[in-house]
Order: sequence, then C-alpha cells, then structure tokens
Amino acid sequence: DGGGSHVSVAIAERTTQTILAQSTAGPVNIRSVGFETATKNLLDAIEKGFATLGRKRVEVASLVMGLAGAG
Repeated sequence: DGGGSHVSVAIAERTTQTILAQSTAGPVNIRSVGFETATKNLLDAIEKGFATLGRKRVEVASLVMGLAGAG
C-alpha cells in the first residue's frame, strides 16, 4: 500500500497467506516524488521485508499493489 507519505509492504506465504514480514519506506506517489524516487522507495521496502526474513529479494508467485497517483 503506497501513497504520498510512505509505502507499506507485507510478504506472505502463498498457501496459508500468513504474513511473514512487513516493512515501510518513503513515498511512492509518482505525481509527488517522480517515477525514479517512487520506484526506489518501493524496491527499498520490498528489500527490507526480505531482509527481515534473512533473505535477498527473490521472484514471487504474485503481487498485489494499491498505489496512489498511479493513474
């Protein structure tokens, strides 16, 4: 979930839908911060989530996003 103030990421196990990790980073509203900054902040939040699991970012089975300013 992301917008003009921050982005929140939750990493869940696919079959049980158990949340394994959560993290946050800066804003991702491309109209407020621009595409490059929004992309960096989104990737930072994802990497932080995987880091709390002691893992590097990996390919995932699915992704759901709710982002403000996307269109």
